[in-house]
Amino acid sequence: MCTLSCLPLSQGYSLMMNRDESPLRAPARTLVQRELDGVCGPMQALLPVDGAAGGTWIGVNEDGVAFALMNQYPDGYQRPLGAQSRGRLIPEALRVDASMLGLERVAALDLTKTPP
Repeated sequence: MCTLSCLPLSQGYSLMMNRDESPLRAPARTLVQRELDGVCGPMQALLPVDGAAGGTWIGVNEDGVAFALMNQYPDGYQRPLGAQSRGRLIPEALRVDASMLGLERVAALDLTKTPP
């Protein structure tokens, strides 16, 4: 199970998360800095990268906007063939300077092949 914690600080916050480490999952690569095509131009983001799929489950951009993914599978859920990785959602959400805009970007995507 994943756990996400947010600790408010006098200047900003500390965001911490563990990843649900399935024994079938490839180890994550080191935290990387990635340039994203932001809505208003290039934007820097920090995020860990999944060792197999290349996606991520948490990240923060240069404006302090952060997003994380939590798994929630209904009982009996079977991943459909052709499912798209949820790991593509975090970089998409981080392309903006405000968290609500990031949520709007993800909500506008076709998520029919994205697991819960």
